[in-house]
Amino acid sequence: MITCEIPYYNMNVNEIILKVGWEGKQVEIPTRGNPLIIEIMKMCLNLERENRPTFKEIIDHLQPKLKDSRKTKVIMRNFS
Repeated sequence: MITCEIPYYNMNVNEIILKVGWEGKQVEIPTRGNPLIIEIMKMCLNLERENRPTFKEIIDHLQPKLKDSRKTKVIMRNFS
């Protein structure tokens, strides 16, 4: 986690279910941090499920930025 904070730490389980499940509350996206991670967070938090990236799309987005693409290929082989 970018902020090193526990999301919804001040809410009980029932409040979380109500806010997230029924009212559409989402974790706050930080304004500071790794821009690539923040961009991926925004993509993953899209309210429309069909507009969220697949795991493969996230890896494809990250792969050019990774120093050791061999590790990424091994990860992708396990999820294909």
